[in-house]
Amino acid sequence: MSVFSQKFNQVLENRRLQNTQKPYNQAQAVAAEIYEYFHKKLSYPRIIGIVSRKGPQAVRECFQEIQKGDAKNKLALFIWKTNRMTVRWKD
Repeated sequence: MSVFSQKFNQVLENRRLQNTQKPYNQAQAVAAEIYEYFHKKLSYPRIIGIVSRKGPQAVRECFQEIQKGDAKNKLALFIWKTNRMTVRWKD
């Protein structure tokens, strides 16, 4: 192996290690779980937007219902349910 290819492999390894950061809060943890479950077919910023509008607990409950269900297209069902979901905040 040449010196260039060794350095290139080292740079790639460093980037892989940087991408394994832990989520900062509950919303990011829920979004990361959903993102990985759907094999990155739904963009991460869109999931973060859904979680910030609906709340992490409501989105997690909806996501768990879909995981347990027997739908053919779970991604479409998740998007449909989160769009139709209304969340009432209680003080």
